[in-house]
Amino acid sequence: MKYSSIFILLIICINSLYARSPLHYGVIKNPVVIESISAKELKTKIKNNEKLILLDLRGTKTNNCILAYKNYFIKNGRINNSIYKLIPNLEAEIIVYSSYSFLNSEIAFLNLQSMGYKNIEVLEGGIESWIELDYPIKSKK
Repeated sequence: MKYSSIFILLIICINSLYARSPLHYGVIKNPVVIESISAKELKTKIKNNEKLILLDLRGTKTNNCILAYKNYFIKNGRINNSIYKLIPNLEAEIIVYSSYSFLNSEIAFLNLQSMGYKNIEVLEGGIESWIELDYPIKSKK
């Protein structure tokens, strides 16, 4: 009996829906949980003058505004060992943000975590979530 390639592809797709992930088999014992913070929560922390470090990870062409707060701009969103000079305290509270449509923040979270930083959060929805709530912004110089 001959099957068309579309039928075989359909069977493979349906089969993969029922396949168990590595989590079910115990292969991944400690999955990474990326901590996040909403724009409202961030606004409250800023209003309460909490010590925060905001890392802007957006590329140079997309940077026309940043949060109206002390920010560090990471050129092209790349985190490397020079971050230790910028942020020597591994216990510092760090909020990373980018655009909502990119994974820069999540990748930066994982990089910072692997470098030993303990208190990292990703701004949910990126800079767009901040702007949508009409929170203050300023033009990048």
